[in-house]
Amino acid sequence: MSREGEAPDPPGPLPATPALCRHWARRGRCDYGDGCRFRHERVPGDDADADDPRSSAMDGRREGAARFGRRHHARNRNKAGDFRRWLVATFGFETLASGAGVLDVAGGKGELAFELRNLSGIPVTVVDPRPMRLERYVRRFRSGMYHRNQSPAATKLRRRLDSTLA
Repeated sequence: MSREGEAPDPPGPLPATPALCRHWARRGRCDYGDGCRFRHERVPGDDADADDPRSSAMDGRREGAARFGRRHHARNRNKAGDFRRWLVATFGFETLASGAGVLDVAGGKGELAFELRNLSGIPVTVVDPRPMRLERYVRRFRSGMYHRNQSPAATKLRRRLDSTLA
């Protein structure tokens, strides 16, 4: 601070521009809001983008939230159905249905065994110390959840299997 009659103080070093907030860069928002000590806007020529090898791969995407988004994860929904279809496509119906059928070790709740038996007509033996809980799958089966396709083959199979479950 300068006193009256004295020369003004030389300007000090300019404050450094804070780095880009990583939360804002990843999600497009920051939980710290105005209290965050990092920058929440992009400055032309930002060095953080130049060093990031992913920046060129992310061109054309929305800035912020999608820039560092999570990997695509496969959902667990219909996991047993996907696996059943893979088994039939890979090994074939005849191979799976021959002999005593499929041995499902550690079958858990029994969804795969239920689908193999009731949707594909393949005999299944489940080995698991816990009892199977099939009520949920039977309810889905009876409500038509497994048979959204109304093809003649699916309708015939549904009638046949519905009569065996009754």
